[in-house]
Amino acid sequence: MNLTPQACEDALVRFQSAGKNQLQAVKHYFARRDLEAHLATLLDAARGHESHSVPAGSPQYLVLQQQADRLNQAYCQRWQVPPAQLNAELPALGRLRQLAQPSLRKAPTINLFLALVAFIAAAFALGIAAACIRIGYHLIGG
Repeated sequence: MNLTPQACEDALVRFQSAGKNQLQAVKHYFARRDLEAHLATLLDAARGHESHSVPAGSPQYLVLQQQADRLNQAYCQRWQVPPAQLNAELPALGRLRQLAQPSLRKAPTINLFLALVAFIAAAFALGIAAACIRIGYHLIGG
């Protein structure tokens, strides 16, 4: 078999290119696992705070969220992954984001409505009680 020098060089270039692509794939795999491990640590810390009844929006959650954002940005820049794709693939990031934002309180209109219903029910019960007393008074002979 007679191989020309050009054919040998082409084969060597293709082999090196394939090796580089495989090496990049392996590096990407390990970088992704490293990111997931760091994020899991942050999420465990958030769950620990949550189990100790730390309210949403507390500074502890904000610090954890900022660290997660920094890790995500570094990964996305290094591997040219859109942040939206990363957020879709790692749904636990949404939970950390929820904890970092303060919880919304109930609208005061709901409380006002409940107070109005309670007032009407109390007035109705008072009217029924007054009617029973009046009937009792008349039955006794008053």
